[in-house]
Amino acid sequence: MAASQTGENMAYAMTKEEAERQKDDASENEKNAKDVLDSLEEQQNKIVQDVADLDAKMTSVQTQITSLQEQTDELQTEIDTTQKSLDEAQKAEDEQYEAMKQRIQYLYEEGETEYVDALLKSISFSDLLNKSEYIDQISEYDQRQLAKLIKTKTDIANYEAQLESDLRQVESVKTDLESNEAD
Repeated sequence: MAASQTGENMAYAMTKEEAERQKDDASENEKNAKDVLDSLEEQQNKIVQDVADLDAKMTSVQTQITSLQEQTDELQTEIDTTQKSLDEAQKAEDEQYEAMKQRIQYLYEEGETEYVDALLKSISFSDLLNKSEYIDQISEYDQRQLAKLIKTKTDIANYEAQLESDLRQVESVKTDLESNEAD
């Protein structure tokens, strides 16, 4: 019976050792599983943070794009207004130029002798003063028309410069917009 008990003790010892080894293996596996879980949670947290950062960046870029689109719209409205003013000024210039051209042609064809004749044909001193006043008024009118034509030409140059500036700004904003959309 002693041999039988020694055999049982051995079997029991092996089973106990095996059970402890399995227990150790299970503890090791549990530790490894916890390490893997911790690592996965860490990766998940990093991914969540990356997504939040990308969302914030996307929101910022979208805000910039919206702002640039609004700038483009405002510039386009300004361009349309300036173009309309330019068209009106060019039409006025054409009309003023034609009127001035006709006036100069009349003066060239009639000469200043008409003014002198009018003054010489005055029947009285008051008639002479009236005709002189009339000639002064015509001369002042001619000067005002010439000044108006010069101002119109200056306005046209200013409108053209404004259009060029606005178009450059639109191109710059479009470039920024395309750059932001590409990002």
